[in-house]
Amino acid sequence: MKHIQPENDPDQIINHFSGRIRSTHSAADAEACYQMFREKSTGKKTKRIPLFRYGIAAAIVLLLIVSAFFLKNAEQAKTVTVTTAGYTTTVTLPDGSHIQLGHYSEIEYPCAFAKATRPVKLTGKAYFDVTHNPDQPFIVTAGEVTIQVLGTQFNVNAYPENPYIKTTLLEGSVSINDKSNGTLLLHPNESALFWKESNRLVREQATDVQQDIAWRGKKLIFNNTTLNSISRELANHFNIEIEITGPVLGRYRFTARFENGESPEEILNILQAAGNFTWAKQDNKFILKHK
Repeated sequence: MKHIQPENDPDQIINHFSGRIRSTHSAADAEACYQMFREKSTGKKTKRIPLFRYGIAAAIVLLLIVSAFFLKNAEQAKTVTVTTAGYTTTVTLPDGSHIQLGHYSEIEYPCAFAKATRPVKLTGKAYFDVTHNPDQPFIVTAGEVTIQVLGTQFNVNAYPENPYIKTTLLEGSVSINDKSNGTLLLHPNESALFWKESNRLVREQATDVQQDIAWRGKKLIFNNTTLNSISRELANHFNIEIEITGPVLGRYRFTARFENGESPEEILNILQAAGNFTWAKQDNKFILKHK
């Protein structure tokens, strides 16, 4: 609701009051309210208003204040949800921060941030470029993990099917918190992994940050990565199911780069040629077997 200056035209103010607020009072009551305000601010006398009209005018002023409060909070209560399928998209938040959302991911945030914090909720994968504001922390909730920042760049991998939630920091600093392990402060080129099954939060050096954010350029990079990890990445990236038969095969490691939008079939064919396994497809499920 716009703030109304006392020097504005009275008819304009009265129309504003009667148009924005549903009330049983008339436009004349709004005019009385304006006349009182003008007399106090300018010192000029106006036509005397009966005492009972003061009460009605005061009620209108109170109604305006309360309405403004509820309108503001109602706007903040509204949320926006952005969901992707087999593509990425970039979202600009009300504070100017940017979020690049990965494949089959979802972000939820309010239409207007409250003064205290800037909360968002993530399912899946996203890269955050957060506008700096030390007075209004930016808070990401991703599963069991809460990430708090003031202004920075970081990547979060929080697909529900993953055994962990991974946060990789590129610039600035972030604090990672879960209900059991307290707070972990990250520095650039560090990652925090929250292991869901063991309920552990650990820090590790991010030896290859580009591997974590390769998806932003529609690439998949694997550097001495186990087939178990590659399968999870492919499953999340293409929204498919991959089953690996036997524990030994899942521990095989591969180094490969895919930069040309290869399909899951093409990727598995290349890995199959380098590894000792075969694969077959049943509906939307890929089954990998040791040769």
